[in-house]
Amino acid sequence: KKIKEAAEATIIDVNGRQEFSGAIEYIKARGNSTFYEVDKKSYQMKLHSKKNLFELGKAKKWILLANAKDESLVRTSLIFDFASKNTEVASIEGTFVDVYLNGDYAGNYYLCEKVL
Repeated sequence: KKIKEAAEATIIDVNGRQEFSGAIEYIKARGNSTFYEVDKKSYQMKLHSKKNLFELGKAKKWILLANAKDESLVRTSLIFDFASKNTEVASIEGTFVDVYLNGDYAGNYYLCEKVL
């Protein structure tokens, strides 16, 4: 979990549009129980400069949620959308992406900005 690796990444949305391709400062695995319980890991990645990925706002640090325990892959997105529409609390915005790390397909993830 504490190992940070420089990498090449390609991020493609559900419509097949390439949103980002190139070098990233680092990528590292994240999570607590899911880190140890599932094979598909969630990641934090840090870009070299702020990018407005998928019109979610400019940020350097992004989270790739694996949704590994959710076969539908939509529970996180539904909860974030529900919170933004039904509460006064600011909610996380994100989008589904297909992720390629160092040329290998890593799977479908939910990409969102890292909230400090």
